[in-house]
Amino acid sequence: MTPGQVAEQQQRGPPKLGSFATLEGPCSPAALRAAADSLAASPPQGLNRQELQRLEDAPKRIVEAREAIAEANANKQGPRLFGAVRKYLEASRSLLVGSS
Repeated sequence: MTPGQVAEQQQRGPPKLGSFATLEGPCSPAALRAAADSLAASPPQGLNRQELQRLEDAPKRIVEAREAIAEANANKQGPRLFGAVRKYLEASRSLLVGSS
């Protein structure tokens, strides 16, 4: 980063997580679990065994990742937040593959 970019980043402060900042709201673990369970309940035809396993595990993994995001954000743990977001995206991808 250039010195100008660093100064700009320091002025903006940490990223805003919106609904992901706390465990309440539209992205609460309960709401995510309900949505993920409904997507995983009826897998489409043509999925291989590995895709089916990922789809079955996705509701649990997405809730765990969501809780880790809120905890890492509250404790200001950048690397852990990055890892939690990655796990969340992987679980979301599994659900999207299963719902198509």
